[in-house]
Amino acid sequence: MKFGLPMGVFRLGDLVGVDITNFINATYARAWPDRVYTSQLTALLVESKRLGQKSGRGWYAHSKGKAAEDPAGLQPILDQSRRSAGLAPREFSDEEIVEFVLFPVVNESCRVVEEGMVVRPSDVDIGSLFGYSFPRYRGGVLKWADTMPSGRIRDRLAAWDREFGLQTRSRFFAPSAYLHYRADKGLKLSVAAPESARGRGSPRDVVVVAAVRTPIGKAKRGLLRDIQADDLLAPALDTLHARLRRHSMRPEQVGDIVVGGIAATIGHLRAAAFLAGFPASVPVKKVDRLCSSGLQAVADAALGISGGLYHCAIAAGVESMSTGVRAPTVPNPKAEGNELLSSVYLSMGATSENVAERYGVTREQQDRIGYRAEGRWDAEIVPVATTVNDKNGQPRTAVLYKDEGVRADTTLEGLTKLKPAFSASGTSTAGNSSQVSDGASAVLLMTRALAEAHGWEVLGVFRSFVAVGCDPAVMGIGPALAIPRAVEKAGLSLADIGLFEINEAFASQFHYCVEELRIPLDRVNVNGGAIALGHPLGCTGTRLTTSLLHEMGRRGVRYGVVSMCVGTGMGAAAVFERC
Repeated sequence: MKFGLPMGVFRLGDLVGVDITNFINATYARAWPDRVYTSQLTALLVESKRLGQKSGRGWYAHSKGKAAEDPAGLQPILDQSRRSAGLAPREFSDEEIVEFVLFPVVNESCRVVEEGMVVRPSDVDIGSLFGYSFPRYRGGVLKWADTMPSGRIRDRLAAWDREFGLQTRSRFFAPSAYLHYRADKGLKLSVAAPESARGRGSPRDVVVVAAVRTPIGKAKRGLLRDIQADDLLAPALDTLHARLRRHSMRPEQVGDIVVGGIAATIGHLRAAAFLAGFPASVPVKKVDRLCSSGLQAVADAALGISGGLYHCAIAAGVESMSTGVRAPTVPNPKAEGNELLSSVYLSMGATSENVAERYGVTREQQDRIGYRAEGRWDAEIVPVATTVNDKNGQPRTAVLYKDEGVRADTTLEGLTKLKPAFSASGTSTAGNSSQVSDGASAVLLMTRALAEAHGWEVLGVFRSFVAVGCDPAVMGIGPALAIPRAVEKAGLSLADIGLFEINEAFASQFHYCVEELRIPLDRVNVNGGAIALGHPLGCTGTRLTTSLLHEMGRRGVRYGVVSMCVGTGMGAAAVFERC
């Protein structure tokens, strides 16, 4: 049977050199152990000095001026390799030989598309025609694959994976996610996603395709008060796990789960991943930049994808302020007499009062901010089941569906009557400061190419992130410094931003930042912020990202910003684009 290639794989191996192909295979196997099969056969040929044309024998016998001939002495090497791999000799039809040689090539081509190494599937076909001498009349490797009955290549590879995977200790034949998805949907491998399913950006864009959160509970008093961080985070991760499956993706395709948190240990976070069904092969990392921990997790995951460390990741945030215990910070003795160093140890409430005093933010202005909060978050919430003790001390099961912090009966008059919380002469109160809360949130990020290959709707593209430092005594002004830099880094101006989510740690700092940047109030925290909802520290960054992306979709806004102040004197901000 003639397929149309200039020469077969063994003739090509002899031409290149068996020692060279063996070295290349070993190098690739170290880089991609899950998708390269390393046979002992080529190593045995090298040991036997059968190096191909240059040594006069390899897979074939080569004599000057003569065509390649079947070699003598190869059979013992073949028998030794079979015994080592636990394989029995068998006969193959011409059709089976073509499938064994080319179906893995099709599978690897699908991975190239899936991972965004090319812009469109046709690029692979062009490369196979002009770079690998694939028969032109067959149209390219993916074009040829589309002549096969739907699902045949996927099913044959899966069968070989089951048959040979354990024997060879390799997943060489395991069908790629792209191949699985296209076979499940009956879609051609060589045809790009329809225009309606594609964005305007690059296949290498880092995109968010899912964003969810738990309800935010009242710390110490709400239904989440007895839940540890692992059980609190697990429902959000479990939702993303289910959505991966729904889009024909395997959980082990997640390259990392990056979680922002303060009190939670790495053990809590690893346990949450297991509770959600992720396998042991998926790593977990904890990041802690106080109030911006969740946003830092988003940035770290996005930078891991853009840097090529992996193609898919989860960024999450969690904080149980009810159960989490964090050791108090003991001031450094050298702080005495050092104003900058000593301000690191100020309470957050004290810094709020400093902002109000230094920048002239009145009590009335702060109370009006506390009053404007509303709440419209149902689409992004996943419920949490829990067990709490009732007033008689008896355990009862409950499910929290909605945020507990939003006060429907709040009035401006009532807010004005509240006493200052941090200083007898201060202006920050329980009504114009963020609530102590419990909650978790998670977002799923991947390359645009991978998202399109699996039919995901893109919620937003990660465009930029910055973290900046500021005077710890007025740490709340951080967003006023971080936002302009993040926007500039994205190649935009503040006028381009249609929505802002700025964490309301305190009304004093929120008012200052909005006024300093001249942000219209109808563009910022349009559904309310942390004063209404709560501020579970490690969760807030991913919660703000989740709320922003959902609201950008509802309003058709192209650019949005997430920002927050950070304890000890910092600010962080990120820019997202919906395209």
